[in-house]
Amino acid sequence: MVEHISKPLDAFQAAMKAAQIAHERALQTPEGQAELEARQQRERAEEAAKRLAAYTRRGIPEAIAEELIAGKTHRGDPLRVTEAQEITGAALAAGRRIVVLCGQLGTGKTTIACRWLHAQEDGMFIAARHLAALSPSWSEDRPQLLAIESTPTLVIDELGLEDDDARSASRILSVITQRFDRRRVTICCANISYSAFAKRYGARAESRVWEDGKFFAPKEVVRVGEQNRQRRGK
Repeated sequence: MVEHISKPLDAFQAAMKAAQIAHERALQTPEGQAELEARQQRERAEEAAKRLAAYTRRGIPEAIAEELIAGKTHRGDPLRVTEAQEITGAALAAGRRIVVLCGQLGTGKTTIACRWLHAQEDGMFIAARHLAALSPSWSEDRPQLLAIESTPTLVIDELGLEDDDARSASRILSVITQRFDRRRVTICCANISYSAFAKRYGARAESRVWEDGKFFAPKEVVRVGEQNRQRRGK
């Protein structure tokens, strides 16, 4: 009985070995090398697509996602861990719920915010102009607004570039307030100064940052609360 089983098994193993040898020989030909390279390129492309999707499914812009994956800027400069990034991480790790990164275009605010967002289990990214355009009175917007208000981590990008009107400011303020009350983390990338932020979104938004947040200006870290009150003479 054992002999009857072992003979077919030996034949099968011999056939498999012969097939492997034939395959290895085929790979040594120009055609085989081209096929192998094409397969490896497809595998690399599939892996890159999966990594990119891990960023973009949260709304992170594809250009930012590609830089984070490559570890380089679009100009080819290596991405470095900046002081602002370290302070942002420390503030959020310490339980701060609102961080406002302020600076001109190209200062790395969005990259810092997206790095933190990607490191979290869940979260969303949205541009301020898109957020300001949403309305709770429109049924098609309500599910997205609910997700924005409740997601554990939210990045609001290009704050200050949305329409400068009462409706837009009210929508931004409403989301910040809802998230503050729900103890959710909100990172705002602002293209305006702190004084412009306070003027645009009002005392209520400013008080939220005072109470449990951080405001970072370029090359300057301000601990909101005591220092700002001192500046205002309070």
